[in-house]
Amino acid sequence: MLRDDILIYQDDKVIVTKWNVFRPKAKFSHGVSCYFLEDGYKVSKFLNDQEELVYYYCDIIDTTYDAQENPIPVIYNNNLYEVQEYLSITNHIYSGMCFTIAESSWNKLSADQQQIVSDAAKASADYDRELNEQQTNDLVSALEEKGMKINSPELAPFAAATEKVLTDNADTYGDLLDQLKAWKEAR
Repeated sequence: MLRDDILIYQDDKVIVTKWNVFRPKAKFSHGVSCYFLEDGYKVSKFLNDQEELVYYYCDIIDTTYDAQENPIPVIYNNNLYEVQEYLSITNHIYSGMCFTIAESSWNKLSADQQQIVSDAAKASADYDRELNEQQTNDLVSALEEKGMKINSPELAPFAAATEKVLTDNADTYGDLLDQLKAWKEAR
């Protein structure tokens, strides 16, 4: 797909685009292409200004997708920089570890002990986030030194595009969403 192509349809097996020629041609001005990802070929339909078919063109394509999704420490510790040239930092997910205790064990603790464990869990969560952020920053620098090209896209458009998810689910998750909003504002 070229950067000026307009995406019409996409799924796991097919991508359909429409496009205009880079330089004006006498016989055709635009077209439609269908990429068959599993089979490794593309069929393009070249059209003139009257939307008449000029000809079809079939091309072999490389369908290798050079991407993976892992936390920064996993990328660094498994030397993925040796096979992955780019890293895009999107912060689209944070996979924290849950502090859990069996209810039967919790119920054996006194109220004072439960408070101590609860306070320690909250304090360790804050420390873990700080440590994770520091380690991530250090490792991103190390990955850059190893030759990986780091991309930091502007995240505001992504947040704006998905904001409707919150309002669409307010009836189901309203209280939880309010808690999340309060937590984010407090940070």
